[in-house]
Amino acid sequence: MSLRGATNATLPTPPALRDPELLLPNLLPILKRGGDPNYGPLMNAYLALPGRDWITYANRAAVLSEIGDFDAALKVNATALQMAPNEPAALNNACYIAYEAGRPAEGLPYCVRAVALAPTEAAVRDSYASVLAATGKCTEATAQYAEARRLDPTMAATQKPVACKAR
Repeated sequence: MSLRGATNATLPTPPALRDPELLLPNLLPILKRGGDPNYGPLMNAYLALPGRDWITYANRAAVLSEIGDFDAALKVNATALQMAPNEPAALNNACYIAYEAGRPAEGLPYCVRAVALAPTEAAVRDSYASVLAATGKCTEATAQYAEARRLDPTMAATQKPVACKAR
């Protein structure tokens, strides 16, 4: 098959390029890092898209967290939690976003609840361990990291040493 003479109109468009919920989460962090002038309008358009379900809002919160807009991430994730208050993934999002925002104590209740609902999820244990370490609870943090490593020895996050300073 030759692409000579082909135009965009004749090439099939992958589904990810037709769905802004799939395209923009990958594109927005790149645009922000590059200082692209299209970042602001595209972010506004992304946030204005109608939400489908709690997963949509949790994913948007993760994108906002990745670009460093933690307050907006927590606000968007709160919508996910309103829709699915017992969903460990949404609780874990709130836990870890608060940690990344430098407010680990704020994330602690979400971590505790996520672990209670999903005790065998390594990522949930890892987030909990990070928050415990950041709040100076070193013994508990070490235990949670060990449990996360036991649950998923291949998870990259569980390979890091515990960075904890007792308070």
